[in-house]
Amino acid sequence: STLKEGRNSMAHLKAAWDGERKKLPTDDMILGSALHVAFLEPELISSKVIVWDGGRRWGTAWNKFKTEHAGKYILTANQNVALIGMIRALRAHPEVRSWLSKIEHVEVCSRGDVFGVPFKARCDALTTDPLIDLKMTNDASPRAVTQTAITFGYDLQAFLYTQLFNRDRFMLLCVEPEPPYDVVPYELSPAFLRVGKYIAGDLINQVKWCMENNRWPGRSEQAITLEPPEWHIPQELSEVIV
Repeated sequence: STLKEGRNSMAHLKAAWDGERKKLPTDDMILGSALHVAFLEPELISSKVIVWDGGRRWGTAWNKFKTEHAGKYILTANQNVALIGMIRALRAHPEVRSWLSKIEHVEVCSRGDVFGVPFKARCDALTTDPLIDLKMTNDASPRAVTQTAITFGYDLQAFLYTQLFNRDRFMLLCVEPEPPYDVVPYELSPAFLRVGKYIAGDLINQVKWCMENNRWPGRSEQAITLEPPEWHIPQELSEVIV
């Protein structure tokens, strides 16, 4: 996650490294975390997940409930319905079922060097063959997941994970949080992994330079001229704007 920030700038990476770029958990993030527990560590669900059925989350009762269950993932009644639907769909999927018997460890960490830089990674599920990364996504279509993989740097993550966990294959196990709770397993192709390797190498070289020079530049140290994209230019102006 820290290295991914380097795609913005080395200043962003350094801020993440120093713990300054923290995100407050959203409802989707909380439901996604509960999904990981319920599917990968079901024996822990009673100690890590609880449902609030008191309606709107406000007032004295809500504040008391939140305090009493601090540290747990608190779901609304609707979120709990979604969680149950996703778990049933995941367990019913034939490809997913074939993986369950091959899981060696869940939520497992690994440390190691990649291109001479130490890394730590946490894998959702380590099987005897692929690495599995469980993702809740509103749109599990190939087009949407491809765009998400590029936007969030799953190619970079996949390459690093294959190196740190000594595996050749990286799977995104995607499930939608609404009926029919569609489940789609995606394997990142060798081409995706090659792109991830290239991006990782470039970012790591930048990190090494920053550490040697004690400089962590932002996106640009010079003024940038912005040009309007083609879709923003009115048709009557398209021939005169250069």
